[in-house]
Formats: sequence, C-alpha cells, structure tokens
Amino acid sequence: MRARRPSEAELGRAVRDYFRDAGWDTWAEVTAQDRRCDLVARRGPVLTAIEIKTSWTMALFEQAIWWRHCAHRVYAAAPCRPEAWAAVSKLAAAAGIGLLQVANRFDGTPGPVEELIAAPTFARPYRPKALADALLDGQREGADPGCLKGWHTPFHATVDALKGKLAEAEGRAMKLRDLIDAIRHHYASHASAMGAIAKWIRLGKIKGIRLEYRGRYTWAVLEEK
Repeated sequence: MRARRPSEAELGRAVRDYFRDAGWDTWAEVTAQDRRCDLVARRGPVLTAIEIKTSWTMALFEQAIWWRHCAHRVYAAAPCRPEAWAAVSKLAAAAGIGLLQVANRFDGTPGPVEELIAAPTFARPYRPKALADALLDGQREGADPGCLKGWHTPFHATVDALKGKLAEAEGRAMKLRDLIDAIRHHYASHASAMGAIAKWIRLGKIKGIRLEYRGRYTWAVLEEK
C-alpha cells in the first residue's frame, strides 16, 4: 500500500512548530513586494523566510532564492527521498539557502523536521523593512502556511482596522475621511484610500460597513451583527 503524501498545509504546520519550538515568532502566508511567502520566522531583528512544498522542484528553489533580498536567512522545506539528498544539497549550497527535510510517515502525516543544511546567517538583505512591515497580526495566530483559507492580506488588515475604530466611535459611525485618517492602512495615500475603501464598501467587498450621506459628508457606519 502506497503512503499518502501530506498536504502543503500539514507540512507548513510541522515547519511552523519546528521554528516556534526553537523560540521564533512565526507568520504564515506573508505578502511583501507583490510576492507571498509561505512562512516567516523572526527572532529579534533576524528574519527567516521559508518556502514549503510537497516535493523538491526548481520552482521551490526559485521561490526561496527570491526572498534573499528581504530576509537574513532563507530555507526551502519539503519531504526528500534519501537518494535525492546529494543533488538537492548541492543546489541549495550553490544558491545560499538552507534545507529543511520533513519526514513523511506511512499514514501520510508529517514526521520530524530536520535541518539538512543550515541557512547562511546574517546576510545583509537590502529590503528587510519590506518584509518586516508585512508581518500582520492575523498571520501570526490561526493561519497555517500553505492554507489560503488563513491568508491574511494587508487589505484584510485595513478592513480590521476600519471595523475596530468604528466599534470605538460614538454611534458606531464616523466621517469616512476622519476614519481613514485615524487608522494605519496599506494604501499609498489618503486620497487613494478614500476612493478604494468607498468603492469596496459600495460593492459589498467590505462587509459589515455601510455608507451614509449626511449633508456634505460621507459617513461610514458599522452595522449590527
């Protein structure tokens, strides 16, 4: 009987727990520089980017290598057959990334995570702030690497901030311009935030908030659950 392969989400949980057990804080499905990283671990100022797949492919290596300009350390993680270790290790060493082997139990669940090659440490990425600024609370708890259901984007973070500020406001309502001024959002400017947020509320993409027009001003109102 052939063993079932673990899913990417199952592998992601195993790798996430490996770093958490070692004292790292972790964030899943982090979007930065128009890319999405399966897992980011941080301990103090040191950022580690980890790409996770169900098998070793050139696409996995290419995705991992891309994060070298944003992270101090980079790993690729996947199950690996013993006969492939030599070739995979040579590729990783040449690329300057670390390798994490995730054992595959016969029942299809991930086994222990083993560091085959340690990632070079304290490289000097030229865009670490881009990755650090992309670490959102919603990616830190409850989201699994490799699981899009748990993907918490900068847009989701902006919506959470809108709803949180409205919940604190008198009457659960604020002028839209004042609301946007009061939160941290992912848009490039106040004007672009005003236009986009009003549009997404009207189209129903932002649920739970409605617009009301009171005299000269547009108000955002938090709807009752």
